Amino acid sequence: MYISDPDRYWDEVCELARQDARLDALLHTTICVTMAQGAQQPNVIPAHVSATISARVLPGETGDEILAYIQQHLTGGIQVRRVSGIDPVNADTPDSEEFRLVEQTTHDVYGDDVIVMPELMLFATDSRYYKDIARHIFLFSGYEQDDTWGPMHGVNERIPAATLPGSRNFFRRLMENYNA
Repeated sequence: MYISDPDRYWDEVCELARQDARLDALLHTTICVTMAQGAQQPNVIPAHVSATISARVLPGETGDEILAYIQQHLTGGIQVRRVSGIDPVNADTPDSEEFRLVEQTTHDVYGDDVIVMPELMLFATDSRYYKDIARHIFLFSGYEQDDTWGPMHGVNERIPAATLPGSRNFFRRLMENYNA
């Protein structure tokens, strides 16, 4: 229902996002201070302070836009600079022969009851390096994810070893289907 007409159900989607941090992160760029440095003692005013901000940029926005957004909220001569980062790859259309190939391969490996649909990924992949040479880019891992995974980029992050054969089988089958 929500997927077919997101504008019509925007208020409901936002209400769901208030209850689900992962869904909320899919709806906008996220910014988080991940490191901060200042004085070495609590009673010393530092001559210099620094902070590292990690941003997960929503497709359609750029790192430079996020940098400008942060800068406009700082006063007193505080300087901001972009240390690293690659702008997100825009999502590709599911209305293509290549997407149908991914869908068929998913059904071959994981069964016909699996629904294959586009979704934003909350993390970067190496696919961004192919954007200038590939006709289509689908951000797909092939892993079967469940509650045994640790939190992504959090404490005790892990990919259970039992999921690795499924991913290997998926990509092997994808190459076989592609060459068929």
